[in-house]
Amino acid sequence: MAPDSLIKHPLQNRWALWFFKNDRNKEWTANLKLITAFDTVEDFWALYNHVQKASKLPSGCDYSLFKDKCHLNKQPLTRVPRLTPGAI
Repeated sequence: MAPDSLIKHPLQNRWALWFFKNDRNKEWTANLKLITAFDTVEDFWALYNHVQKASKLPSGCDYSLFKDKCHLNKQPLTRVPRLTPGAI
């Protein structure tokens, strides 16, 4: 039997933390970088305890947390173009 310190508690979903650095000379997707993905409570807290606090990030930078429905290194699509009239 594994010691309690080795037991991991799974989350219902896998999550991915992304870092955004606003560079107006680049496309939005080029400014978005994957930090890591996690699927256990313990891995979340390990990340939380080691990542720079959002309040300490330089101006124009932020974090995004998404359900990780895709493989690592594939960027989430959060901006969907508006449908044109008559489009389905």
